[in-house]
Amino acid sequence: MIQHEIDVPVERDAAFDAFADNIGDWWPIENTFARVEGAPERLVEVTIDNTAGGQWFERWSDGRAFSWGRVLRYERPTALTLTWQIRADGRPEPDPDKASTVEIRFASSDQDISTVTIVHRDFEHHGDEASAIWREAMDSDEGWPKFLRCYREFVTGKPS
Repeated sequence: MIQHEIDVPVERDAAFDAFADNIGDWWPIENTFARVEGAPERLVEVTIDNTAGGQWFERWSDGRAFSWGRVLRYERPTALTLTWQIRADGRPEPDPDKASTVEIRFASSDQDISTVTIVHRDFEHHGDEASAIWREAMDSDEGWPKFLRCYREFVTGKPS
């Protein structure tokens, strides 16, 4: 399990909405299937369905959608839990039993500051080799810390 958190200068509802409803506005394009396939210009959107049982996915200009995983919990404005169904080579993993779990929690430390906490666990579901690859990658500066910086830049409108 790895954990990262960040404070953002907005109320909890706004922090949740920026993460869940606007992920396509802040998620780095270099961390999409379109980029892995060498066609970042094809990316149209990254979306998280706003209901448990839905998907989080990217859609390309040709209409194809590529699932990143499932939405296990969508409890606005406090929590969002997703599966991470991405293989170690950066391509989709269709088998949900081979997915890790990402929990995003939103808490208010005061009226205008929210703490967003990412807990990424169950790496062993990816298999022995992929488990170590994902744990190291997501805990590195190019994993969740990078994604949270991009998220904060979106929320605040300025670079960290």
